[in-house]
Amino acid sequence: MSRPTRHAPLAGTRARLAAAVLVAVLVGIATFAATWARPSEYRGESALLARPVTQASPTGETFQGAVTLAMPALVEFAHAPSALENVRRQVTPSTSAEDLSAAITVGYDPNSAVATVSVTAQNAHLARALTSALVTEIVRADLLAPVATLAPLDTTPSVTDLRPSPAMVGALSIAAALAAAAAALVALHLWRPTPTIRLRRALGDAGLAQPVLLLEAERTGFPERVRDLARLLDRPARVVALDAGDGADGGALASSGLKVAPRSEEGAPLVLVASPELTSDELAGGLAALPTADRAAVAAVVLRRVQAS
Repeated sequence: MSRPTRHAPLAGTRARLAAAVLVAVLVGIATFAATWARPSEYRGESALLARPVTQASPTGETFQGAVTLAMPALVEFAHAPSALENVRRQVTPSTSAEDLSAAITVGYDPNSAVATVSVTAQNAHLARALTSALVTEIVRADLLAPVATLAPLDTTPSVTDLRPSPAMVGALSIAAALAAAAAALVALHLWRPTPTIRLRRALGDAGLAQPVLLLEAERTGFPERVRDLARLLDRPARVVALDAGDGADGGALASSGLKVAPRSEEGAPLVLVASPELTSDELAGGLAALPTADRAAVAAVVLRRVQAS
């Protein structure tokens, strides 16, 4: 009768890669759908240039000084309730004053005497109309008088579609999928370590300082690896099982070419047999239970499901 399974870990590298691929596909599809399903958004944009009327105001400010002082007022004016209401009155259909204020962006460079006004909206026509109306309000306010005036560089605002292109959406989806796959592999490595990883941790916890060869009986090429081990040891080795059951006599390993010495033979290298279903604590406990001399003599560990007696 087979030994009862105490754990149901993901079996091997293929299962882990399959799980990571599944996560990547799901995340990629979800990212593509969420990004592509975003509502349409367009940005209307217009540039305003400050042009000098006189070189100095009656109070003594130069053109450059007046522009530097007045430019910040453009931001406040564009978001003022009266200006927003006037813009809304000019455009039909419009939006609420709160939404319009949030959609407006005003930038300026005092050194070049240029201000940029942009408004985002759900369609291109509305974005262009709102931007044009806002520019009209700013020009009408004449905030740089009497030294300068503001005039749009183009009579029609430019409009940009802010929704990502299909290529951009695809690239974002692929990037998200790869990141999700990597995260899934890391999570599986931490939460559901493979038998080999558990064994490596157990060897470290048991304090084995010497290099130890790990062999998995269910891997392709296992007999060849046992024969390589036999050639490497170049002498009979004792075989000890870390968990109860037969198989500690080394019959399966002997049939693959390993020379097996009696357990009582002192100084012979030690080959341990452990079930891949053992936990890290069980492996570490079994290793710690070995005499100090035996721990120092461990040359290899074979992960093989042992049949219960």
